[in-house]
Amino acid sequence: MSQRSIATLVVHIVWSTLERRLLLPHDLDPLLRHVLSEKATVMRSPLIASGCASDHVHVVAKLHPTVPLADLVQRMKGASAYELSRSRHWPVPLRWQEGYWAESVTPSSVPRLAEYVESQRTRHEGHALRERWMTPE
Repeated sequence: MSQRSIATLVVHIVWSTLERRLLLPHDLDPLLRHVLSEKATVMRSPLIASGCASDHVHVVAKLHPTVPLADLVQRMKGASAYELSRSRHWPVPLRWQEGYWAESVTPSSVPRLAEYVESQRTRHEGHALRERWMTPE
């Protein structure tokens, strides 16, 4: 008789452009979401939500129990930098800052968190917000 483990691991992940440069125009959001979703799916950690401001990206994903978080983030950052950099609309190679911020979240908070993540453009429009994932300056 085979046994299998069941785990629900939902993570909220954030990373920034190198030096917090304002490099992410809103018209590339669909491409960015597609690349992130595709890479997360390949890593068996489906994307639940994503959103970005001009200098950072938020992702909510259901982490597969055998996939290290660092590997998922590295693959998403690498794939998105590669794909956006080769986009015909992209003026310079995209580089992400080293590292990321992440925290686990309860599955019951996912709908509200997804709404928050997907509203990043609106939340950050016209003003800089200090968020808890930001390191002290």
